[in-house]
Amino acid sequence: MTEEQTGPTEEAKTYISNSYHPLPPGKKKLIKVSILLIILLGVGWYLNQQGILSKASQTAWNLWQEFRSLDAVTTLTQPPAAIPAQVTITAEGFVPQTILVKKGSTIKWANRDNRPHQVASDPHPTHTMIPTLGKGKLLPTGSSTTLTFDNAGTFTYHDEQDPLKFKGTIIVK
Repeated sequence: MTEEQTGPTEEAKTYISNSYHPLPPGKKKLIKVSILLIILLGVGWYLNQQGILSKASQTAWNLWQEFRSLDAVTTLTQPPAAIPAQVTITAEGFVPQTILVKKGSTIKWANRDNRPHQVASDPHPTHTMIPTLGKGKLLPTGSSTTLTFDNAGTFTYHDEQDPLKFKGTIIVK
């Protein structure tokens, strides 16, 4: 009776393990970078053949010439006007619901819903966290209100018309 063999012999296993050498990780990365570089060079060559690169470089040169003709010194030395951070009031609530600003920043609440809203500070109904927020002012569709935050902290607010659904948070750093 002969023994039945079910797998490779020891000699075959040794041959297979000695003949297979996977690439070390550094070589794999080098091959990937080389392939990417070849692809980029090919794309660059193609774009150059089509005249696209020369058009882009001419446009960039024209923009540079136009910029140089501006009174850049005057333009850059004037401080930019402060643009307030904005919270949009929608039918779904305040967007964004949480906003992070620096101390001294102004936040603008703009009503883009088709019904009026009233931004008020928490806690409801006393509104003592930010007493100046809203000041009982109803915001019709398309109107807005602003408030500057001079103190760091976390402040919460709501819509007086729907205080359980419409909630927001301001984080001042």
